[in-house]
Amino acid sequence: MIYVFLTGKPACGKDTQAKLLGAEIKAKIVTTSKEIDKFFKSYNKKFIKIKGVKINVKKQKELKSKGKLVAYRLVAYIVENILKNAIKNKKSLIFAGSPRSIYEAKTYLNLFKKNKNVKYFFIYLKISDKTVIKRIKERYLREKREDDKPSNVKKRLIAFKKEILPMLQWLKKQKILIEVNGEKTPEEVHKQIINYIK
Repeated sequence: MIYVFLTGKPACGKDTQAKLLGAEIKAKIVTTSKEIDKFFKSYNKKFIKIKGVKINVKKQKELKSKGKLVAYRLVAYIVENILKNAIKNKKSLIFAGSPRSIYEAKTYLNLFKKNKNVKYFFIYLKISDKTVIKRIKERYLREKREDDKPSNVKKRLIAFKKEILPMLQWLKKQKILIEVNGEKTPEEVHKQIINYIK
C-alpha cells in the first residue's frame, strides 16, 4: 500500500496532482478539507474528546468558514481514522492538503511505524505567494469557494507560514520531505512526483 501526502500553500495544485496521481497508481483521493466538512455535517454534538482533550466542534466549524485552520487534534483524529481503515482494507490513498502540523505528521508516522508493509511519501508543492494570489483569484471566479474570498487569502498565507511551514521544516529534518516545483505545468509537476514515487 502507498500513502501520499500532498501539501503546500493554498492553490499550489494539491487537488490537480492528487487526480493525476490517483489515476496512475490506482489510489483513492482524500481531500482533507472535504473530510473535515463531512465530519462537521455528520457530528451533531458540541464537543468531542480526543486523547483527553475536549474540542469545541461548533467553534472549529466557524474557524474553517473564516479561512482559518481547524485544530490539529481534530484533523489528525479524522485522517488517522481514514488511514487505519485503509491499512486494514489494504487500500492506497492520496491526501490533498495533509498534514498541516507537526502533531499531525507525527500521528501518521507513528501509525506507519506500526505497519511496516506500507510506503509513504510527504510531498511539498512549492509555489510563491504571488502565484497563490493569482491562482486563488482565478479559482474564486470559477468555484466561489468560501475560503477563497479575497479577504481570506492573506489570512491563509499567514496561517501557512505560522502553522504549516514549521511542519515542513520538521519533515525536512527527518529527511522524509520531497520538495517539488509547483510553478511548472500540471503535467511537469506530475512527472516530478512520479519520479520520486517510482
